[in-house]
Amino acid sequence: MFYKTNNSTVVNAILNMNAAKEQFIIDAKKWAGKYGGTPVYNNETTGLSAVFIQFNDFYSRKDKALWILPKASNRYGVRPRGQCKKASDRDAHEKLKREFYADKPKKVCRKSLLESIGLDWSSFIFGGGLDLFVEDGFAYLKTNLDISNACEGMIEILGSEFDSAKIANGK
Repeated sequence: MFYKTNNSTVVNAILNMNAAKEQFIIDAKKWAGKYGGTPVYNNETTGLSAVFIQFNDFYSRKDKALWILPKASNRYGVRPRGQCKKASDRDAHEKLKREFYADKPKKVCRKSLLESIGLDWSSFIFGGGLDLFVEDGFAYLKTNLDISNACEGMIEILGSEFDSAKIANGK
């Protein structure tokens, strides 16, 4: 189902979320770049976070003993090991863990965005996803959920109107 609204709370929540997401991506790239890698993102209903770092040269790194092994289950990303194997690496390992988690960008939470639409994360357990953007002062939303009464000014539209707005938005 497709919806649009010019409700300023919803429009501002989407714009704020987009700005926070853009800043988060910049911060995550800087954070991962500090270690010579790229961030591995976790994009879920509740928010966006960076959980691992991917290295193109993991097996040739001198500090590889300080990191968990890249596996398919962690999307070939790494984070510092819980414990260091060699006593000689303990100081470097503790420093790495401290810096890694201290510098890690904070999760971008979608709670206020979802609340502005009249939803919470549990709405999506069986209801599917949410595609949204702002174009020309209107918030456009695509979801399997019925949100026609979720907030003031929310109206159901045709998919063709949503698609036209999405093209105009450059998405």
